[in-house]
Amino acid sequence: MDRKLIWLGAAAALALGGAYLASPLLALKSLQGAIGSGDAKKLETLVDFPEVRENLKTQVNAMMGAKAGEDPKMAAFASILIGGLVETMVTPDGMLKILAAGDISLEDKDGAKPATSDPEKPRTPATVTGMSYLDFSHFRAQLAPEKGEAEGMGLVLERRGLFGWKLTRLELPKEADAKASAVSAPVAAGPAAPVSDADLEAKLPDAFAAAFPGSPVKSVGKGDQARTLTFKPLKLLKTATGYALLANGAKAEGSHAETGALSISYLRWGPKGFELSGQWLEAAAGETFGAPPETTVRTDLLAEPVILAKAGGMWGGCAMSFTDVLTFGPNGPRTLASVQTGYETEEGSLSAVITPTDGRSGFAASYKGDDVKVPKVTYTVRGDKAVPDVEAGLPTC
Repeated sequence: MDRKLIWLGAAAALALGGAYLASPLLALKSLQGAIGSGDAKKLETLVDFPEVRENLKTQVNAMMGAKAGEDPKMAAFASILIGGLVETMVTPDGMLKILAAGDISLEDKDGAKPATSDPEKPRTPATVTGMSYLDFSHFRAQLAPEKGEAEGMGLVLERRGLFGWKLTRLELPKEADAKASAVSAPVAAGPAAPVSDADLEAKLPDAFAAAFPGSPVKSVGKGDQARTLTFKPLKLLKTATGYALLANGAKAEGSHAETGALSISYLRWGPKGFELSGQWLEAAAGETFGAPPETTVRTDLLAEPVILAKAGGMWGGCAMSFTDVLTFGPNGPRTLASVQTGYETEEGSLSAVITPTDGRSGFAASYKGDDVKVPKVTYTVRGDKAVPDVEAGLPTC
């Protein structure tokens, strides 16, 4: 084959890979442009409003549910009230104000109106203080906090097609969870676990049957990211509220853009055995070509079990992998961090392993390979996130 054609093909592949990885930055810039110009119609093309509303309701209902305690009437009333407010706030005009302020308030600054906005009124977009891939299909931007607040709101964009992105989630401060896609009923603590540690493996088929009744084949993702995965049981664990079932989701002969998944199902023990109380079909993203992530359970990192889900792919001769670090929160799995643990090109490579730190207050990523600037990054758990002590300065594709 002509050498010039080979170089042209390689250049085209690198350009395609670069555009693929940079595409969420362009989507974020388009969001900021729509906010700056007050263009509500443009915003409609950049935001999945039904998805944003449902995610926001889930977060606020979880917060209100915790405050309502065990009073079912109060919890039901709070759910109805929140549903109406969210529907009023999350509109094209309302989102212009929310994204400009970087805050969601039930009251306006000067009175008691839900968030609304004058169409075509220019606004200054909230300052973005950090950006990162959560996985290859989800990208997170951190907004600067409002005055008097310790933490700002987070924006999660989801890939739609090869280069398209839409805003699908507003993460409330201290309620951030970019990888959970909750279905089924809210999580509730069950009675004391009747299954001993020695019997967990034997009970795995029963737990899987309760989590996936009828068929293990499920549709996941939305829009261009929609795909069908077949789930298989992986592991059954005890948690503070009952049990957690891990299951691998895979797609046979999946395409490069179709990733597998790790699902997490919360179960409680009822009169007839296991009962499903919450399920997250894409708690962690999988590999390209429909493969699930490489999942391990660690008990040496924190005072609670930690799930490590490693996945990645190759674009234009460059391979990268990330390891999601998850724990079991009371309202669903929490992604503490997504750590880059692999990189490889013809010029060099590096890899990392997750290791314990003193005091079980965090973990470390220890790197080795070519051009490693920081051999060790220590993460400390603060709230629902693990915060690194230094920027690793790792190469990316």
